[in-house]
Amino acid sequence: MSSVSPDKRRKMESALSQLKKFTVVVADTGDFNAIDEYKPQDATTNPSLILAAAKMPEYQNLLDQAIKYGIAKGGTEEEQVANTMDKLFVSFGLEILKKVPGRVSTEVDARLSFDKDTMVTKALKLISLYEEAGISKDRVLIKLSSTWEGIQAGKELEEKHGVHCNMTLLFSFAQAVACAEAKVTLISPFVGRILDWHKENTDRKSFEPHEDPGVLSVTKIFNYYKKFGYGTVVMGASFRNTGEVKALAGCDLLTISPGLLAELSQDHSAISAMLSVDKAKACDLEKIHLDEKAFRWQHNEDRMAVEKLSDGIRKFAADAVKLETMIKEKIAVAGDPLEKSAGARFKASFLLRCSIDSVHVVPLESNGGNTVRAHFSVTTPSPCPDFSAVCAAGQDCQTHLTSTPFTGNLPAPGWCVRQWQTTIPSAYKAQLSLGSTQFNVTINAEPYIRSSTGRLNQPPYVALPPPLRAQADCPQTFQLSVKDLDGDRVQCRFAREDKGECYNCPQHSFLQLDEAKCMLTFTGKAPPGQYFLDLMVEDYIPVPKSIQILENKALSSVPVQLSLTVESNTNCGSELLGTVAPQEDLLFVLPYQEVKLDVSYPLDIGSVDEFAVVGPPQLHNKNDVVKNQMTLAWIRSENNLTRLLPICFAANTKSFQSKLQCVWLYQREMRTLPTGTELKCNQTAMTLVLPLASIPNILVNELQLNSPTCPITSNSTHLTATISLNGCGTKTVHSGLELVYTNTLRTVRPYTMVSRRPTLVLPLACRIPEVQARGPYYTVEMPSDAEVFGDFRVWIEVHQPGEGSLSKYTKNPRFMPNLRSLPRVRRDTGSNSSPAVNTKITTRLKELDLYLMSDCNILKVEMVVTKCVESETEDFKVSNPIMDQGCLNSSSTSEIEINKNNSRVYRLNLDSMAVKTSDVMYIMCNISLCMPTSPTGQCLFECGRAGSQNAVLGSVFSRTYTLRSGQVSLIPNTFVSPSVTSSTTAASTVAPNPAETPQTTKNPSSITAVVISHAPTTTSVTTAAVLITISVFLQKIILY
Repeated sequence: MSSVSPDKRRKMESALSQLKKFTVVVADTGDFNAIDEYKPQDATTNPSLILAAAKMPEYQNLLDQAIKYGIAKGGTEEEQVANTMDKLFVSFGLEILKKVPGRVSTEVDARLSFDKDTMVTKALKLISLYEEAGISKDRVLIKLSSTWEGIQAGKELEEKHGVHCNMTLLFSFAQAVACAEAKVTLISPFVGRILDWHKENTDRKSFEPHEDPGVLSVTKIFNYYKKFGYGTVVMGASFRNTGEVKALAGCDLLTISPGLLAELSQDHSAISAMLSVDKAKACDLEKIHLDEKAFRWQHNEDRMAVEKLSDGIRKFAADAVKLETMIKEKIAVAGDPLEKSAGARFKASFLLRCSIDSVHVVPLESNGGNTVRAHFSVTTPSPCPDFSAVCAAGQDCQTHLTSTPFTGNLPAPGWCVRQWQTTIPSAYKAQLSLGSTQFNVTINAEPYIRSSTGRLNQPPYVALPPPLRAQADCPQTFQLSVKDLDGDRVQCRFAREDKGECYNCPQHSFLQLDEAKCMLTFTGKAPPGQYFLDLMVEDYIPVPKSIQILENKALSSVPVQLSLTVESNTNCGSELLGTVAPQEDLLFVLPYQEVKLDVSYPLDIGSVDEFAVVGPPQLHNKNDVVKNQMTLAWIRSENNLTRLLPICFAANTKSFQSKLQCVWLYQREMRTLPTGTELKCNQTAMTLVLPLASIPNILVNELQLNSPTCPITSNSTHLTATISLNGCGTKTVHSGLELVYTNTLRTVRPYTMVSRRPTLVLPLACRIPEVQARGPYYTVEMPSDAEVFGDFRVWIEVHQPGEGSLSKYTKNPRFMPNLRSLPRVRRDTGSNSSPAVNTKITTRLKELDLYLMSDCNILKVEMVVTKCVESETEDFKVSNPIMDQGCLNSSSTSEIEINKNNSRVYRLNLDSMAVKTSDVMYIMCNISLCMPTSPTGQCLFECGRAGSQNAVLGSVFSRTYTLRSGQVSLIPNTFVSPSVTSSTTAASTVAPNPAETPQTTKNPSSITAVVISHAPTTTSVTTAAVLITISVFLQKIILY
């Protein structure tokens, strides 16, 4: 093999890999999964990161253990909280040290920043907790604020106790000089926060990396340290973009957030060392000395440093207070016998009695409305349960998985929303379970043809709010938000146990319901606790008040179940209402339109602890709890959700909840473009040709695009427009894995004009890659697999562990973190839907390695595995999931880390798999290849294993290939190398062993899908199938 040139090798490496050659990379996170993924040398934490991590369900065990420790230590409440905080910080550090080979930084409470002696005492206590856990102090850095007192505390810890210190919140050159003279181990100058200050307080709003004030500050400090031989090392921190990181390549250390680590791992641009000892020696800096007076004066002269240091201390202190408050509440329940008993009762009630749910019901016209599509939204206690009880394999059921589920911590013990849809009878009654919770569902939506329209009646919609909160002795109202597509009158009533609509559902005297308004009133006359109520929402034919009908029966009814947590009274006050923009409670949404809701609450209420939000899948929430603001955003991509979609939200503080507010999104119906319409998309513009005969009674001179300056021309037969993708008001949105350019041709009239003529609303959309569509039929033009990925093969292999072409990875495997997994589903072995199999097994293999292979040699190409199933029979009539929608079956499957993006290897635990009665198995997987279209892009794995939720905004995918193994024996015997048979979409061919003779094809429709089985087998005849899926990249729609 010819050697690879250094330039080419550098181009193949990621920016992160190159950076690690010049600089020690440190992960700035408390999330263990992020540390696993990017494999930094060290890791840092702070109160803000610990607070965020402590709210995550997966880390609740660490919080619970710390609380038990704090209570066991005894003392006053403050002492118990302090001991719990110390234990929690150290517990996170201990877990991080299992992931990194170097050191972890643990921070001393920022509220001690001006008390040297107390900082020293706290630091030594943290070190003692690490040493009790068997961790040497050499693997721990104590983080201290870079005040004069903090620097002197660091000096004492280093000189007298041998404790290494990391001086944080460093913004001025004076702080850096004082730290060097104190001979502390490490400093963390904050690059991004310096940049933030200059953007806010100067006329400059953007800076190139080489002129970034934060970069210049760290460069000066680094040069000063190296020129004069100080032993203190520099670790740049608080980065805002990868440009800042690259500009400091060569710095001793850089602590980087997971988001920027992800960008650097996908960036393949060249990086060189910008900082070096040689450059530092040549700089013109002069050595200075600072005593306390000189330090305070020079630091005081730097306005930016003074403001950012005090601001940083306040923010870290605020998060420490929030964490303490969370701990106090949990200690109160766990420590006091009476409160513990009450808390246990409430928790048991929450776990066993109820989840909080609503169901949106859509009658299916295909069978006259005898069945309906039920869209469930259910709130359960944290952590989020799986869907196994409500969406078993093989059911007509779709789950809505998202990387950012709707969750909250208030009220305790926290909550999570699960959403799915399934087909059920129109008259349906059942008691369902989700995780450890149970909920009752009673639906009456039997077919009713409306005489006014001749169409099926649509049941009412009711929005699911987040868990409701109130204070004892403080009356409060809760307005339930309901809608009806038919315009019917909607009423709410309490569910009746005698009708089987609920179980164990007493009507509480302190809860009153205005049935006509669907308004719930809490009188305040209830002791603290958690209460549940079951309601039925019904629609009635609207009747004028002047007409009396003896019996106006409900057309349909759907359930909604709510929870109300009554808390001890602190201060009733007035009901707080957030300001929402736009102010409408019903927003009409066009295809590919992005809807944004800006919500804010007054600052005089104090800082919001969390925003409780429940909405449609893929609703994104960006919030700032310090400013009491949040922005909710949703993009209407292709979906099978209901026409009406509610978004409900409230602001939670520790003592109260704001007034519940809901906004509805209405997805307008889509129709195909009229016959003869032509819409062409290229790289810079879309061109529309619209026959005027297809839009009768529409005045052309009233039509305009998003921007009225974009010209529209017409003659006697056609209307034409050339619409720039970068102008004409064209908007760009990200829809799933596609970049979509949208514009709208619509009728625009002066407000003073009243007319009965129809109006036109014609959304236009172009997606990447370039396509062309004509009339009501689609003509798809897209690159072939061969044009994008070159000539390649895909195949499947099955090996015993430690064998096969990738045995160097499987002999001593490193397993990838499984961030999200499928529920474990067992097959009914008594099923008669497939032939009987041999049920006598004496000895069988315990594990097998599944290889999903590709020989595509393009650097950035990744293999995406969307589904794998196993079966005892070759026809797969009965199968069990190994993976679905990118989610591994955690009970039986683990992914092995390999140094190949274009292939995947999984370790199958046969004892945990559903195959129990046979000595053979078959495997079938769906795979595709993916290549990001941007230099920093990243392919998105559906279950969130490979990056953030915004990792891929534009990627090219190959067709989906279905790979089938041959018969795989589960009985150990002599290894036999099987023969290989493959088939293609064009014709079947016999392929040699791909390990010996790689086979390629120039015809993209005839790419060979090779299937190999290397597990011990008795018969090795295998088959392969290539299933082609084509995505249509242009949606043509018209609305009237």
